[in-house]
Amino acid sequence: MLDLKTIIIVDALPSIGALMMPNFDSKTIVYDNRYNEQLIGMSDENFEAMAAQMASGMVLNETKKEIIKD
Repeated sequence: MLDLKTIIIVDALPSIGALMMPNFDSKTIVYDNRYNEQLIGMSDENFEAMAAQMASGMVLNETKKEIIKD
């Protein structure tokens, strides 16, 4: 039996754009954009509220939402 102490997940889906966008080309993606600027400029309180909302859509188990948010 293998005894694992640590698991490192690099990224199960490194390019969601390739999955969701027809004719996806990573060279055309712009990271300096209004959406990212809004995320970076959020107050800690607004960012936490957004993270809580996103986490609530990722899990049905209420006890795990806080873990995902954090």
